Amino acid sequence: MRHACRQTRNMAMVLLGILLAGCAADRVHRQGLAAIERGDYESGVGLLQQAAHDDPRNMTFRLDLQTQRNVAVQQLVARSDSERGAQQLEAAARDYRRVLALDPSNDRAQRGLLGLEADARHALTVARARGDFERKDYDAAEAKLRTVLNEDPGYAPAQELAAQINTARGPITVAPRLKTRENHKVTLQLRDAPTKMVFEVLSRETGINFILDKDFTGFKGEATYGENDMGFVPSKKVSATGGMEFDGGRGHILLSGEFANLPLPSDWSH
Repeated sequence: MRHACRQTRNMAMVLLGILLAGCAADRVHRQGLAAIERGDYESGVGLLQQAAHDDPRNMTFRLDLQTQRNVAVQQLVARSDSERGAQQLEAAARDYRRVLALDPSNDRAQRGLLGLEADARHALTVARARGDFERKDYDAAEAKLRTVLNEDPGYAPAQELAAQINTARGPITVAPRLKTRENHKVTLQLRDAPTKMVFEVLSRETGINFILDKDFTGFKGEATYGENDMGFVPSKKVSATGGMEFDGGRGHILLSGEFANLPLPSDWSH
């Protein structure tokens, strides 16, 4: 009889211990959920792990642990990416490391930390480029920015400074580059040559027209035909110029036109 009572008492003590352990695990579980709710992800996940360990047969504890850990990781990754985009590099690095504390194999956090190292290099290069920009050395600034944008075309500080440089430069005027028709080097002796003759030679060699006589009165025309020994089709050009005074010489009209058929290979310049 005494033996049976002792067994019953032992079983009651075991059941009471299980009940108390279950109550303790439930309390720890609730504390973990509350910690995650207020953004204390590491502490919350740790409490949920403890609850699942203390009551391993409780499926709710195990599912909550997995779900809430995923939620914490996603929110921290999103926050880290936002901080990186705002150039808050230290905060982004801290939160990427928090992600890896919860999920050591998280690829986005690992790539984020590598990206932060590149951002730090780019920030230093852009700062040097800005110094060049403030000294109005736009070419040097653009050269530095190209090294950044070649590696990361979306790097916002480099894009912004490049836009400022373009604005500071103003409109770009493209001047013609003088070359001969066959791209040969030309040497001109201008000691005693009349100015008009000089420009006529330049016009023949480069194909660029120079209008010298703005007070021309009358009409003149020119037609040229040329062939070469390189096998290209012939070149043709027809031009005409007319000018007249009006209102007793107080006004002047000058009209000039040209039609040219000059077949140029890709390495010729017109």
